[in-house]
Amino acid sequence: MREILDFNTVKKHIDEWDPIDLLAFCPNDEYDGESRMIVDSFHKENDLGKLIYNIFRESFGESTFRKSLEECNQVAQKIMKSIKDLKYKIR
Repeated sequence: MREILDFNTVKKHIDEWDPIDLLAFCPNDEYDGESRMIVDSFHKENDLGKLIYNIFRESFGESTFRKSLEECNQVAQKIMKSIKDLKYKIR
């Protein structure tokens, strides 16, 4: 069964990660567009880490977004763990 991503969980982890180091001086909705794209595109892409990597590369460009695919995979694992933990609490 496929996991369903929820926006608030994705946003929480993306904001904590702050991959471009913008949240110290930008509004707290800075990554909301990317978080929404991750949620909306997840049904098309099995690899959440790769999806995160591609969305941020496309949004910010290679010269600004310098995180590795491995780091994106680590964020993806945190997101999936939070979703599984939340699903477990609801049961």
